[in-house]
Amino acid sequence: MLERGSLDLIEQGEYIHKAVVVMVRSFVKEWKEFKFRFDVLHGCSTGRGIVAYVDGAWEEMKIPLQVLSVLDDLRIGMYVEDEGTWFSMLIHCNKAEGYTTKYNYKSKPIFDVEPTNETYAEDFKYFPRSPDLTPEWLRDKIAEA
Repeated sequence: MLERGSLDLIEQGEYIHKAVVVMVRSFVKEWKEFKFRFDVLHGCSTGRGIVAYVDGAWEEMKIPLQVLSVLDDLRIGMYVEDEGTWFSMLIHCNKAEGYTTKYNYKSKPIFDVEPTNETYAEDFKYFPRSPDLTPEWLRDKIAEA
């Protein structure tokens, strides 16, 4: 298992690139763009996205399990002591222009089935943050666990 906070910027980029390559290889026809969102807590994650094909069709992505595993590891490797790690990320990839990523460190992650308060508390235990960097919604979840 990857050690918390062990990835430098170059290694982080390699993880993102690997996830993008796995997603692209899963597309069934010629694509031009995709948007992917990954929401995660320790032991709980979900990914969803849409892909645009060159014929103009848009389709919900079928996310390979390997992508979820790679991005789980990325989150672990990006942990910063007392600052925590991200709760969700967005990848926007345009075949002609490359890809961008955005990380969410403050807002509550979105799941189809809401995790238990204990799951949020476990995530905080594994990825602790200083009080000033702990969002109020997360403090509430921990208090209710």
